[in-house]
Amino acid sequence: MQQSLVPMHRRILMAVCLGICLTASVSAQYGAPSGGVTLFRDLNFSGRSQTFTGDVSNLQGSYVGNDTTTSVRIEPGCRARLYADADYRGGYLEVDRDVSDLRGSSVGNDTVTSMRVHCEEGGWGSDSDWNSGGSTPGVTLYRDLDFSGRNQKITDDISDLRGHYVGNDTATSVRIDPGCSARLYADANYQGSYLEADRDISDLRGSSVGNDTVTSVRVRCDRNGGGWNSGSDWNSGGSGSTGGSTTNGVTLYRDLNLSGRSQTFTGDISDLRGSYVGNDAATSVRVSRGCRARLFADAYYRGAHIETERDISDLRGSPVGNDTVTSIQVRCETDGGGWNSGGEWGSGDSNWGTSHRVSLYQHTNFRGTAYSFDSDTGDLRAAFGANDEASSVRVAPGCKVRLYQDPQFQGEYTETSRDIEDLRDSRVGNDTTSSIQVRCR
Repeated sequence: MQQSLVPMHRRILMAVCLGICLTASVSAQYGAPSGGVTLFRDLNFSGRSQTFTGDVSNLQGSYVGNDTTTSVRIEPGCRARLYADADYRGGYLEVDRDVSDLRGSSVGNDTVTSMRVHCEEGGWGSDSDWNSGGSTPGVTLYRDLDFSGRNQKITDDISDLRGHYVGNDTATSVRIDPGCSARLYADANYQGSYLEADRDISDLRGSSVGNDTVTSVRVRCDRNGGGWNSGSDWNSGGSGSTGGSTTNGVTLYRDLNLSGRSQTFTGDISDLRGSYVGNDAATSVRVSRGCRARLFADAYYRGAHIETERDISDLRGSPVGNDTVTSIQVRCETDGGGWNSGGEWGSGDSNWGTSHRVSLYQHTNFRGTAYSFDSDTGDLRAAFGANDEASSVRVAPGCKVRLYQDPQFQGEYTETSRDIEDLRDSRVGNDTTSSIQVRCR
């Protein structure tokens, strides 16, 4: 009987060893091994936690639990994508550093359901590492150039980036998933200058929205392959919208039919070099209701130009031409009073006396789309939409013009050295001019 008894000192030693072994086992399961991502239930890396070194398609049943994560710790050389839904779907947040509070991030607090984990010593070459699982398409804002630094994937509209993980006034580059486009606004609630993009931008410096100024963002992703046909796609508001209000302005597009890389302007730009849409690149233009634009072939509002208050899907054949726009003037009426004269253009008109000889306007009182000419034009059909459309004409000081009813300076004509606000009472008549001759001292 006494032989089966274990001496007291040996029992104490066994108990100590058992406690050490259990502690080591728990630490191995839930602690922080070298390399990996640790999810915590509470703020500031506290509360129940679990470390992962590989992908988890569903956190339900895990020790840390589903929809419980409030902070996350990232070991050096690792990064993670935290998804709101199972199987790597829904909104997600990509992190490469510790986050002590997930509240306000795109994935949110207590919503993480699946996670991808990548740990490498050699760095991250591209996003191809993440592609095997698929995810909701969207737009990723990066704090630093060339798609680096803290970043956030956005799949729905955000009216104010303050409080979000990527932060307000911090975006320096943006990545656009295939089939998606974004509007990046300088101000909250989709106000102020904005940039519309349908492809990656590695450097936002010099764009209309600028570097470190993005405060709100709209995201549109076409999941049916139908493309983006008009600006109406932005008006529904989407998630997080405050009614679809956007800034009026003029948008230049690189390609025909209001497509391709684009940039919206709300004020004059004397030189498009360095802009996102680029110099000598515009092929079509969209004009918001109540706005009009002058597109100039040369910098500082010089050279041939076209004035328009409506969309033009193809600038080829216009006086300013395709891929030649270098400067732009924008005017938008805010009180509904309309455009009664050319005075709204201000000091920019000082160049008209030397650079712009004659301008034909589509409507009376110098309104509507306009075309400027510095020399004779034998057939206005070559000037996009200009044939048989002139209803008023402006003539620069020291110049005179003959407006002919027929091509090649034939038929009835009107000669004038002054502006005519309404051609209906002239000999050439309204909407009949087909060729012009320009003479200047």
